Amino acid sequence: AAMLAPAVPAGAHPQPRRDPRPATSAEVIGGNVLFGGLIAAGRALFTDADPLRAFAIGALGGAVYLAGKNLAVEPGAANAWAGLVLASTGTAVVANAGRGVHPLAELSLPLASARLRVTPFGARKIRFAVNLLETAVIIQHSVTDGVEIDWDRSLGSGSVVFFAQEKRILLDGEEYGGFAVAPTVLISTFVPDTARMIRHEVVHVHQQWFLHESVGRPIEAALRKRLKFARYVPKWLEIGLVAPGLLAFENWASRGNGMKQVLEAEAERLERR
Repeated sequence: AAMLAPAVPAGAHPQPRRDPRPATSAEVIGGNVLFGGLIAAGRALFTDADPLRAFAIGALGGAVYLAGKNLAVEPGAANAWAGLVLASTGTAVVANAGRGVHPLAELSLPLASARLRVTPFGARKIRFAVNLLETAVIIQHSVTDGVEIDWDRSLGSGSVVFFAQEKRILLDGEEYGGFAVAPTVLISTFVPDTARMIRHEVVHVHQQWFLHESVGRPIEAALRKRLKFARYVPKWLEIGLVAPGLLAFENWASRGNGMKQVLEAEAERLERR
């Protein structure tokens, strides 16, 4: 079999053939609730919002986000898309809590590398945005030799699923079953349990969407206001580098023993059906 050695982008979550310890159900619930609250409270400190209120609402949003992830990995396209809507709603609650606005002031639904943004209380109800990094990843996979999109699994999972046909995925000499870069999943056809691998990587897709909306996008918006050249970037175009960049830096600083392990442990738990 031929060997495929794609460059795994920063912030990707490669899944090796060995299984790390899965998180317990209590750890997953507590982690999502706490993380949602802390992100909202941390952002509130920079937006003059009440951090305690932001923490409480953000914690609720984290619980809704987790419920969506749980539903998204259940069998069936209906569950995947309902989970996508629920998880994105929870993510929006966290982001809105940090701004000190109504929990549903802005809702955002990821559709591949695009975003459908709904502001029910605003004059303009619907807007669209495109994530540049995610679009580039989709294009990269699409033009890579031996990599093919699986339309059925893509429509059935809410993510863009690619397969490395009869090829192995290598990174630094180590073999991986697959990896995810939101909104894409790339899996080797040598993986023995494809359905389980897709569930695992779909969890990572949702994790990365969450981090972009709740952390990366607010920082990117703040940078746009401060950088003069940013005025030439259309508002509908989001660069999408902040969240994966922060993940890559944290992974380097912690030597792989920090957030990466937490995210992997959660995916290990949620993939088990």
